[in-house]
Amino acid sequence: MSNLHKFFAFLAVLRKYKVPYTITQVADETLMVSYAAPGVRYEVYLDPDDVTYSVFEGTEDIFGDIETLTADIERRRSPTA
Repeated sequence: MSNLHKFFAFLAVLRKYKVPYTITQVADETLMVSYAAPGVRYEVYLDPDDVTYSVFEGTEDIFGDIETLTADIERRRSPTA
């Protein structure tokens, strides 16, 4: 089974279980499917040679300080970061 077929089979499983997902083109030849479940976020990547994925687990804390969020984004995007 080709990587593309595996990728579409995976999407069928997400649809079967009504898991909302997004597909994003992250590079010229790479697609990413992202979806979340309570306490975890997944990123699945498809390129011509491979299908890989990353799992990000967290606390799902909710914050209300937009200034801190803005500072965090600026810090992470800064050329010195």
